[in-house]
Amino acid sequence: LKLQFLYFIGMAYPGAKMSSGSAGPPSMDEREGLVQTWHIPAKQNPMMKHQASLPRLPVPPLEQSLSMYLNSVRPLCSEDEWKRTKDAVMDFLTSGLGAELQERLQKRAAQKSNSSWLIDWWNELSYFGYRDPVVIYVSYFYQFVADKWSNMVQTRRAAGYVKAALRYRDLVASEQLAPEMAGKTPQDMSMYKYLFNATRIPKTGKDYYATFDLQCNSHVIVMRKGKAYSLETRQNGKELSMDEIAQQLEKIKGMAGASGAKTPVGLLTAENRDVWADAREHLVATGNEKQLRAIDSSTLVVCLDDNMPESIDAKARVVWHGDGANRWFDKPLQFIVSENGEAGFIGEHGIMDGTPTNACVDWVLNTLAVSPAKAEVGPGVNQALHAPEEIVFKTDSKSEENVRKAAVAFKKLIDGQELRVLDWKHFGKNGIKKLKVSPDAFCQMAIQLAYKRLNGKYGATYEACSTRGFLHGRTETIRSCHTPGAKFVAAMDGNTSAKQKYQLLQKAAAHQSWYARAASKAQGCDRHLMGLKLLCKENEKPALFSDPMYTFSSSWVLSTSALASEHFASWGFGEVVPNGYGVGYLANKNNLAFTLTSRTDLPLPASAFHTELNKALYDMHEMCKAALTAKM
Repeated sequence: LKLQFLYFIGMAYPGAKMSSGSAGPPSMDEREGLVQTWHIPAKQNPMMKHQASLPRLPVPPLEQSLSMYLNSVRPLCSEDEWKRTKDAVMDFLTSGLGAELQERLQKRAAQKSNSSWLIDWWNELSYFGYRDPVVIYVSYFYQFVADKWSNMVQTRRAAGYVKAALRYRDLVASEQLAPEMAGKTPQDMSMYKYLFNATRIPKTGKDYYATFDLQCNSHVIVMRKGKAYSLETRQNGKELSMDEIAQQLEKIKGMAGASGAKTPVGLLTAENRDVWADAREHLVATGNEKQLRAIDSSTLVVCLDDNMPESIDAKARVVWHGDGANRWFDKPLQFIVSENGEAGFIGEHGIMDGTPTNACVDWVLNTLAVSPAKAEVGPGVNQALHAPEEIVFKTDSKSEENVRKAAVAFKKLIDGQELRVLDWKHFGKNGIKKLKVSPDAFCQMAIQLAYKRLNGKYGATYEACSTRGFLHGRTETIRSCHTPGAKFVAAMDGNTSAKQKYQLLQKAAAHQSWYARAASKAQGCDRHLMGLKLLCKENEKPALFSDPMYTFSSSWVLSTSALASEHFASWGFGEVVPNGYGVGYLANKNNLAFTLTSRTDLPLPASAFHTELNKALYDMHEMCKAALTAKM
């Protein structure tokens, strides 16, 4: 079996952990203004002009995916495991069942020619059917660097985010936003309708997303001291200026006072999804439908925290989860600003990958960095402003008990998490390029080296890759633990010369880049094998899927993803298996940043990984310099 050698580096976010449940497509609920999820728009405004012509997500050749899978598991196998896995793969290929399942998947793809054969499965099994809390397990965060334009004044900085986000919202609503491009390849833009005035709604068994009319809902929700306030951004047909929004935010701080909410309902959004669904139903039954709708329909959420984080780890943790009370984790856009002006963003991952929010947030921060005036659309209202309105929930003893339990569960969840940021200032992607190595491959091999040194073995590794070059594409897996990489890692602590180590690094980087490009073209093996498995009938039990290596090799002890933004100090997400690490990393021009997360009860938690990764980066850089110097 042969693999096709391809190249590309894609960036997205790791898929959340898979849950058991129905393999069929979700039934889309029509309540709460939910729009039909996947369609090709009739209008051809700039943002959607490529949508109808995007290629459909392909079904890769069966032999190719099986070969890719087999090669990827080799470093994880003992000799006995390797023989058993090879036999299972060959049986699947030659028995006729693999060919039958491939035909079924191709028929499904043909039936979904106006969408994607994967999207319904992926949304349900990875996100909407997943019942653990979204915070830690699904959400992701961006921590911002300090800026100059706001003087790090909390309400000024928050007001700037609101104003610039409203300009981006205008572009999305009018579909005048330029379509995203990956090089010369147009990207699917269907996720953008879930950026603003949207929310995830908890429902027992399976959540869904609701969207609301942008023209009828121009308010934002402001969280302060665990209390929610509705701030209207328009008055008498005019949009509030940045200064006026800042004034309103100061009013909200005064209204909230010094004490926290007695019953901070936002904590419920950090609960298990079925628990939150039941609690929400009770809130509706006790007269809170209007209050919930005000939050659900809001443009976005701004959280004015009363903390003052100083260290990079503390700043990251504030943005990642905060105190739980001053958040509404179901919203896809949530800006957080601390009392000392430190700020960031947290996103809900259910129906939208990180690339659209990354593009949106980067646009917001770029606009403000160039000139805050670019976020203005006029002089403002210039008259007495209506006071922001507190959203007061009616809570009986049952709702109060639900919130109390949510607070206990949240504390237990957060206390069980460790986060460390490796803020690497010695070089960035420009420095790595001088070593004649792909920056992403360099980072991935450093992660592999650190993990092997720490744990004494190799681990199944997920690197997220966007497939938005296809209609309704989401992600594919780059399996970053592979034989060329394992050979490089082994050599780094062996008695080989710098030149030999460097050559092995080049081979590992080439393989990493090859796999990444294949994945970006939807030619990886993971989504394909998932589709084949889901199409098995009850009496069809291929050895491939019952082989322990199939489960083990996709239990991502290293869940990794990369992005680049000069406006971010760090970004990250939680680990996806109890014995694993989350690794979100930045490869900026002159610096790298790795956010490492794990359970605190892991014998070698994120702090230990931080130490080894710091050493791995240094050792690899010194080795590359020595090898290149020897060539001269």
